[in-house]
Amino acid sequence: MSDQDEELEPFRRGVSGAVVLEHIGRGWKLDRKQSTRWALKYRCGAGNILIVNHEGRGWWDPQSTAKGDVFDLVQHLNPGLNFRQLRQVLRRFVGVAPRLTTALLPLVTPRCHPPHPHWTKLPQSRPRTDAGPHVARLGTSSLISPGGSCRSDGAAAPTACDSSLRAARG
Repeated sequence: MSDQDEELEPFRRGVSGAVVLEHIGRGWKLDRKQSTRWALKYRCGAGNILIVNHEGRGWWDPQSTAKGDVFDLVQHLNPGLNFRQLRQVLRRFVGVAPRLTTALLPLVTPRCHPPHPHWTKLPQSRPRTDAGPHVARLGTSSLISPGGSCRSDGAAAPTACDSSLRAARG
């Protein structure tokens, strides 16, 4: 990595595009209804849209080919700035958390719901049955207790859906 790359890395890692839009993006407002944790949609005036993604490290304009990192975003907002001026602007925002996006960040924790009564009446699987090795690998004592889908600590037991979501998120 070159010296210049090492100098620029704190800006790329430490400055969120959401912070740039909140502080120097004149008129850009977060569209809470159409934003998610992974894609923050900002609007300015009638029809101007920017999407901030990659945890604030990337952005793109769905109505043009404009996209990039925080350097490109500042340049997009203020086309007359040179590279030295861009760094001066970004220096103020290293480590600053976005103000308006914190409402979008809390994780939704699943509620613990008991299984349908039909499932509580069925016998538990035994280690020597076809399902036994699979269930044993999951650790049945920590997953589903008889009469409920909750772990002993009160949290919701993992489901196949939970595993799929974790795998999809990487």
